[in-house]
Amino acid sequence: MQYRTELNALKQKKKYYQGEIEKTRNDVEMMKANPSWKEKVAREQYLMKKDNEDLYLIKEQ
Repeated sequence: MQYRTELNALKQKKKYYQGEIEKTRNDVEMMKANPSWKEKVAREQYLMKKDNEDLYLIKEQ
């Protein structure tokens, strides 16, 4: 019974990481095909900005 529970947990993790790998592959392909995608990812995921811009973060409660 313990092994079955552990196996199910591992299967769920595997499914999650396969989804993350697919998202990353899609991002890489988009970056190759569309240069503005790099800017979008940099701004949204890494909170990067241009020198003449201000960045405001809105924290949801």
